[in-house]
Order: sequence, then C-alpha cells, then structure tokens
Amino acid sequence: LAAANGHLLVSTTDGKIYGFGDATTEPVDRPRQHPAAPQDLSGQDERSDLYAAAAQQILQRADVQRGFALVYGSEQGRLARELARRSELFIYCLESDAQKVLESRQELLAAGLYGSRIVVDHCDLASDPYPNYFANLIVSDKLLLTGQMPGDPKEVTRHLKPEGGVLCLGAPSSAVSQLAERTSASVAAWLPEAQLEDQAEVERVDGWTRVTRGPLPGVGYWTHQYGNAGNTACVDDQRVKGGVRILWYGDPGPSQMVNRHFGATAPLSAHGRLFVQGEESLMAYDAYNGQFLWELENPEAIRTGVYNNYEPGNLVAGDDCLFMVVKDECRQLDAATGQELRRFTMPETHADGESQWGYVAYSNGR
Repeated sequence: LAAANGHLLVSTTDGKIYGFGDATTEPVDRPRQHPAAPQDLSGQDERSDLYAAAAQQILQRADVQRGFALVYGSEQGRLARELARRSELFIYCLESDAQKVLESRQELLAAGLYGSRIVVDHCDLASDPYPNYFANLIVSDKLLLTGQMPGDPKEVTRHLKPEGGVLCLGAPSSAVSQLAERTSASVAAWLPEAQLEDQAEVERVDGWTRVTRGPLPGVGYWTHQYGNAGNTACVDDQRVKGGVRILWYGDPGPSQMVNRHFGATAPLSAHGRLFVQGEESLMAYDAYNGQFLWELENPEAIRTGVYNNYEPGNLVAGDDCLFMVVKDECRQLDAATGQELRRFTMPETHADGESQWGYVAYSNGR
C-alpha cells in the first residue's frame, strides 16, 4: 500500500497495481502500462556532445563502473543519463529547482532509466538527507553547465566513500574555453574548503580535478577471527566511539548464514571491504555502502567450533588479499575480485589426507 496525492495505490500478487481516489476523482476506463516502452532520446542539440564527452572522460579518469554515483546539482538529468548509459552505476541526483526535478524525472522515465538506474530528489543542497560515505563517484551537472560548483564542500564530500571513492569535477576538453576557465577556477576555490587534504589524493589533468579518498584518519581493521594476528580481540581503531548508528543495511541477510550457535567464523573488515562466510560461499561487500563485490563457492571451507570442535578462524585478511583455509589447503585470493592468486598445500610430512590447516595468520607481509 502507498498513499500519495489523495490516492491509494495497491499492488497485487498478479502484477497489477490499482489506484483508488475519492468521488471527485475521474476514473480511468482503460488499464495503463507502466513503465512505457523506453523512447529514443538520442536527438542531438548544442549540448549533446558536451554531455557525451563529459561522461566518457569522467568514467575514464575516475575508473569507476559499479556502485553508487551522486550528481550534485543535476539540472535536467542529462549527465546522469549519459553516465548510466556507459556504466553499471546506480545514480542519485540532487537538485534544488523543483521544475528541473519534474522535467528530469519525466525525461528519464521516458528513457527507461528512472527508478531502475537513476533517482532524482528535490532538496536544499546545503543540507541533504543522504548518508555518509555511500558514493563511489561524485560529479556535478551544474558545474558542467555554469562553471560554478554548488553546495557546501563539507556537505558534498561527507558522502564520498573512503578507500577508493572519487570526486571528479571539471569540463571536457571540447568545452568552450570560457566555461573551462570558470570551471577550473570554481573547483580550485571550492575544494580547499572540503578539508580532505589529509585523506585524499588530488590530481589535475586536462581540465578535470580528480580527488581519490583514502582511509579515514584513525581507522582500524579487523583482519583475523580475534582481531589481529596476536588474537587480542581488539584493534587499534581510534574512530569508533559512542553513538554508533547503522550506515547501511541489506545483503547478505540471514538465509546464507551459519547458525550463530554453531560458533562459525566472524566477518572480517579490512581496507574498505567486508568479508562474510556463509554456509556454502564466501562473500565480499563494500564496508561503507554495502555494494556487493564478489562471491566464491566454498562448501568445504566452513568450520564450526561447537559440534565439530574445529578452530573456526579459517579466514585472514591481508593488505590486498584474503587467505581462506579449505581442509588441507590455504588459498590466497585477490581481495578486490575474489580471483585465486596462489594455493598453499600441506607439507609432505602432513600430506596424509586427514590433516588440516589449523591456525593461520598474516602480519607484516608474511
């Protein structure tokens, strides 16, 4: 059920959605199909080449194809549309002009992108409701059109994901020189107020400013079953304090998890990635926004400490890799992709088919 604009909308199990109104509402005699078939909106105008070039260059320089993007000052949604066509990003747009919000929603709906790939929200750019650290990529349509970067720098950059999130601001090389100059000057004046110098790498190339966010100051990682190689059950994190709140929610959910009473392996968190071992698979998620990264089947890897009397800690996170013990083997995986890099076997003296790897740890590259 959903109530909106004096109507009640009801979805049903047979796929139909019914709309109800009061006696003054004009009834609809025929069913409506929604969404309509996507329209071809590729007609050219004086800005088409600008948006196409901007989207292409942003994706190339940011090297971001998946995850969540934020368009600050989204205008008519054209930059968002071009980014969606060239990537797998799910894109959130913020715009303070209500008329532009309405127009962009209609255009994106006709293009078959609204809701499924792009959302446009109307709000004050000085204070928006989005959570911290969710955006893999942040851009601005308003900056591209006017040469002026909207929004408070700290308010914008609080959304940028640590450990890999990219803020890409500027104009393509094909833009007129006056726009390129205004854009460059605006970004140069705007960026210092974001105060990211101690946790970001800034690069300026061909009219674009790329800000890649690094680790948050004082952040710590939980890399072993009991915190670290020393089994101290605590780590050197200096950021987590009282007043903890949920940053994101969603997958993997309980269906793939081992019953907690069985004493299974705890999740690990390192360098912005969360590693979760389920009943029959190992899953990796972005620790800051919950984006699914990869999944690897491992039906023989699971260890439970209660009934089988196993040491459950069979996962260890390294700097850019993950070690997973499966019976008599230890597999080294690429933390970003899950690809197997190397496999360590048991010493010959213990290669009897019955012995298994026990405790495994990683410290200082060893």
